Amino acid sequence: METDPCSPAVGRITKADVLAYRAELGKVTARGKQTTLSAARINKLLNPLRQILNEAADRFDFRTPFDNIKQLRIKRTDVDPFSIDDVKRILATVRADFRDYFTVRFFTGLRTGEADGLKWKYVDSEHRLILVRETVVNGEEGYTKTDGSQREIQMSQIVFDALKRQQAATGSLSPYAPNRRTGRDPGNGHPRADRSPARSVPI
Repeated sequence: METDPCSPAVGRITKADVLAYRAELGKVTARGKQTTLSAARINKLLNPLRQILNEAADRFDFRTPFDNIKQLRIKRTDVDPFSIDDVKRILATVRADFRDYFTVRFFTGLRTGEADGLKWKYVDSEHRLILVRETVVNGEEGYTKTDGSQREIQMSQIVFDALKRQQAATGSLSPYAPNRRTGRDPGNGHPRADRSPARSVPI
């Protein structure tokens, strides 16, 4: 494909260049693992490039090299949630200061970042709702994973009781429902539960 030598450098990137770059990403070993990057990770890495090139194509009037390049197909994984009996055994044996944290995780399906970003101001006890509005990932506050992740979760009685107990115990110590005094590693402030993430329970 011929390109105008006066066009912006970004306009000289071809579809073949993009596909070659994606192929190279497929050979990269994932950090801390023995496997290569997953399709989901490669798609995520390519999204900023896709947005930049699409914006440039719109501004400088050239055909985006991402035209007709679809995202890699992501293989569905089977979900293997804990059974109710599993959950009862875990809650019966887990350390007492983690019990309410795991109760909330098990019976709401909150992601780790969502649970760690849950502040008391987002706990609506009157209407028994958990408002998912922020996350904490690697100690950094941020927006939820997607716009669709902004949602309200109706509390069951067991979740309501767990949050009431935790608020009474630690609500005055931190704006966060899971905080350094309950369910967190005092050495780095990260939730210990991250090391063994809870699987949500079908209810």
